[in-house]
Amino acid sequence: MKKLLVILFIFIGMSSFSSKTYFATDYKFHSVYIYNFTKYIQWPSNGAEFNISILGNQPEAVNAFKAMADAKSGSGKQYKVKVAKSAGDVSDCDILFIPSNYSKMAGDAMQKVAGSNTLVITEKEGMIAQGSGINFIIVDNKLKFELSKTNIDKAGLKVSSQLLQMAILK
Repeated sequence: MKKLLVILFIFIGMSSFSSKTYFATDYKFHSVYIYNFTKYIQWPSNGAEFNISILGNQPEAVNAFKAMADAKSGSGKQYKVKVAKSAGDVSDCDILFIPSNYSKMAGDAMQKVAGSNTLVITEKEGMIAQGSGINFIIVDNKLKFELSKTNIDKAGLKVSSQLLQMAILK
């Protein structure tokens, strides 16, 4: 009987697991997308150092982004990952990533980078309307991204037509 209960709990646990939960917590996918965004978006200053700030204390995101930065730095470009524990700590970055559980600070963080050439990337429904350039969403159990050309243009960045074709335009 005890064995049957264990099997039942395992089955219930597995059936409640969804790819939405997986994508929301495994930031390796996000970091790969973001690395590729840097290939399809043009910043006015194409320096040798590329700064990515992550808002809040999100160890899973920080670790995944740092692993990407270590793997992809080289051939003239260094990727640096910084943590901004609060909106007030956000400064001098090419990309600002705001995890969903820190979206309450998004407005203040976006004001901090307004007027700079910073691409704001979020992962919560409705963030494009608040000024995000790119927003990750789950569609049919797949990680997708919404893109606002208007918001990206406001940041002084240029988006390639290839990226526009892959995005859900908002």
